[in-house]
Amino acid sequence: MGWGQSVAGRNRQTGLSLVELLLAMLIGSVVLLAATEVLRHVHQLDQRTRQLAERQAAVVYALDVMAARLRSGVADETSFELRDSGTAGTCTLYDRDGRQPLIDGLASSGNCEDERPVESLGEGIYRLQLTLPDFPAPLRMGVVDRRYWSSGGTP
Repeated sequence: MGWGQSVAGRNRQTGLSLVELLLAMLIGSVVLLAATEVLRHVHQLDQRTRQLAERQAAVVYALDVMAARLRSGVADETSFELRDSGTAGTCTLYDRDGRQPLIDGLASSGNCEDERPVESLGEGIYRLQLTLPDFPAPLRMGVVDRRYWSSGGTP
């Protein structure tokens, strides 16, 4: 610096002040916390989605087994029953002929043994009904006994 330059030119600030640095750190921390919260929420949604997918697969399997057996005429409305699962307010769908449980955790409005998952509507027509917890309405499905109808309506 020569003798002719002013002193004011040398005192020019080239970095950040302490206040600016603290403010930038605060904003960065808030953004980081928000991103962490979003990531946590996405993780929870992913877990819930996986649980629902597994539940849906189990329900589809149970309905498929019931429908296949009813359609082929090897089962009737007494072939399937709900039993108490041991967990408050839930039932297990049980295949009496196959002697095995099909799905657990179905909702009950009272006593599991009083509810019927299969209702005969007559003439080889059945209505399947499963009630899931936290679901607004029971799942219903109609099934026709093909053997009954292919034989001209005689069992």
